[in-house]
Amino acid sequence: MKVTKLKGGQSAYIELNNWTYYIDDSCDEQFIDKWDHPITTTIEHQPDMPTHPHQVYKDEGWINWADFLGVNNE
Repeated sequence: MKVTKLKGGQSAYIELNNWTYYIDDSCDEQFIDKWDHPITTTIEHQPDMPTHPHQVYKDEGWINWADFLGVNNE
């Protein structure tokens, strides 16, 4: 079993018996999810995805992170 606490200590990944569980209580709303395979908790840099898009696109119409990720509700 592998337990990885995330920043802030309010959420964690638990890898157990080829399952990965995600537990989050960071917003006082308990959330649990699971996957039937282990996942990595590190994200490798993809060449087509800048590591700091807010800096890369600041002069090209950067609005905010929500807009960049396509979750802007405006």
